[in-house]
Amino acid sequence: MCLQLAVSACAVYAAAKGPVLWSTALALKTEKLQQEDRMFCEKFHMPPGSESFPMCVAYLAEVRSLHGDRVAADAAGVP
Repeated sequence: MCLQLAVSACAVYAAAKGPVLWSTALALKTEKLQQEDRMFCEKFHMPPGSESFPMCVAYLAEVRSLHGDRVAADAAGVP
């Protein structure tokens, strides 16, 4: 009985706070990616506002995507 109440309380809390926590996490992730984009592209003389910055960011997005594919394949046991 006590365990059921605890699980129910956790479920209610998650239902109430879940969307806010998800939104906050997404905003933090977006901010972190933007910081990485700026740091990396500036290192290679493509700062924000330059003509080459959008292309640099696009290449980084592609690299991140390919890395995500490799991580997913590794997790699935695919060589």
